[in-house]
Amino acid sequence: MFALAWTKVAAHAAAILVTTTVFVHAGHPYSPRLYSSWLRQFHVPSPPGYIDFGIGPCASSDDLGCTQWTSPMATVRIDRSDRLDRFTFAHELGHVFDYYVLDPMGFRDRMATLEGFPWTTPKSEEYFADSYALCALHKLLKHTVTTDYGFRVTPALHLRICTLIRSAYAQWLVSPPLTPVGQTLASPPPG
Repeated sequence: MFALAWTKVAAHAAAILVTTTVFVHAGHPYSPRLYSSWLRQFHVPSPPGYIDFGIGPCASSDDLGCTQWTSPMATVRIDRSDRLDRFTFAHELGHVFDYYVLDPMGFRDRMATLEGFPWTTPKSEEYFADSYALCALHKLLKHTVTTDYGFRVTPALHLRICTLIRSAYAQWLVSPPLTPVGQTLASPPPG
């Protein structure tokens, strides 16, 4: 009887996982039309969970987009001047995917193997975010691309990285971490 009850609890817990990206503004879910449309067009899974998303400045004026690891969810901002750039949007969501899925599922070392050197921050984080953006926006690459961060991605490497992203997400769905990041909606600010 106890085993049956535990199974029901586990099934219920699994059912409440947020398996898609939910944008949040001022503590409430919302669906910004342009970005939600871009998200639906991604060729790889989007970060599962809540993201505090908005258009606005980053701490550094040099950044066109930024991601902060706030609790209980990541915060993403895209500078107004770059708000229509799909690559910046996908790059920032790549950071969130790393934070929500890649790192907790232990896939950073696999990504580092594909990169050809040990995972180091922030270089590997930026390389992964660029790679995620390329996978999100391009099912296939026709030629080698060198990203703004200097990561050289061949068509063959692109396919391997996109497969790694899909594998990490599939594993997250089957066996998520005990306390998955980004699964709690912050309470709205008083006011």
